[in-house]
Amino acid sequence: MESPSPRTEWIRGNTYIRSLGKRILRRPDGAIRHPYLAITAGSNYGGLLFCWDNYFSALRLAADGDTVHLRNFLDNMFEYRRPDGFIPNAILVDGGPNYFQPGFTCQPFLCQASAQLLEITGDLDGAARDLPILEKFIDFWFSAHRAPHGLCRWDGPAYYSGIDNEILASVIHPSSIVSPDLNAYLYAELRSLGHIASKLNDEGKAGKFRDRAEMLKEAVNRHLWSDIIGSFGALDTSRDSVRISFGDGDHLEGFGAFAYLSGSALPVLYTGAASREHAREMIEKYVLSPDHFRSPFGIRSLSRSSEYCNCAVIGNPGRFDEYCRTTNSNWQGPVWIPLGWMTFHGLLHYGFKSEAAALSHDILKSICHSLDVQGSLSENVDGDTGAPLYAKEYASWNMLGDLMERYIDDTLPPPPKLFF
Repeated sequence: MESPSPRTEWIRGNTYIRSLGKRILRRPDGAIRHPYLAITAGSNYGGLLFCWDNYFSALRLAADGDTVHLRNFLDNMFEYRRPDGFIPNAILVDGGPNYFQPGFTCQPFLCQASAQLLEITGDLDGAARDLPILEKFIDFWFSAHRAPHGLCRWDGPAYYSGIDNEILASVIHPSSIVSPDLNAYLYAELRSLGHIASKLNDEGKAGKFRDRAEMLKEAVNRHLWSDIIGSFGALDTSRDSVRISFGDGDHLEGFGAFAYLSGSALPVLYTGAASREHAREMIEKYVLSPDHFRSPFGIRSLSRSSEYCNCAVIGNPGRFDEYCRTTNSNWQGPVWIPLGWMTFHGLLHYGFKSEAAALSHDILKSICHSLDVQGSLSENVDGDTGAPLYAKEYASWNMLGDLMERYIDDTLPPPPKLFF
């Protein structure tokens, strides 16, 4: 029996995702003051707006012309901004912005959302209103989350990154870690601010944002890259070096060589923050390798060669997390669509088009497999079998699963521009 063609699987995934988009529309409710997209069509994570979940689902709907969701996403987040620039990343219908704790902030995607909304709609008035808010937001990050070498840190438990039980932050204290994902996102945020300012004819301000972005990119490539491993990783500030292997330094052979080779490094490729030399080496050695990130079902959240790699349904909380927060989200091995999305765009950006296409096709196969098994998508799937794991009827970033094809197939509707 022949396997379905990528187009057949795309049609099936697209049909499901478009129907899912209609099922997660929600009216303003309680502390969420504007219409919003629920994270799930099922029973998990109800009544919650969470930054990167809602950004990705709003971006997916914007690709079909429904840009109001990106606008509502930004306006919901802006409702709880503080004078110092802080904007919380989670809002609960019946708990407001204190879902985790008053200082909780994680993935910065607001500047990217505003720039993409401007690119799609041409709404200069909306962008002009957003810009001063977003300037303060970014300045807050570089002040409150300042780390050595001009970098930033999460400065909170592992789940602050959104990668709830990220392996290194689960083993050593998170305040000692400078993670590559945060700095990659901030690079994209600064580039996005430069784009907005340029569109508003403020080239002086645009140049300053772009200069800051280039300084951050240089720091990422200088201080978050392991020459020994050939990959980006987290900086351990206690010894001022990248920490990917067990022991006092990185090593390529033996026990623990790839213990901390985590999906948190992939956003550096996604945003284009990696130098071309570093990107090519990491992609060829690890991203495309079935011994590390590449799974038949997408991209693993932790190298398959890590001693910590597992596909448990429920992930253990980090040793520095609150005891009461036993997370259901396991990022120590399972395949997650957002990491596939980021890796796909990293492959495109650095010239691996056929490999990007193969990844998109495998993610579509994984989506169809989940639909066959349970009639819906889950948060994540087993990297070896493709079996759906936690949170049936999950929506969120899974809605990006059919969008990748539109970046490689000219016969499909054009996709939104992501980076500037």
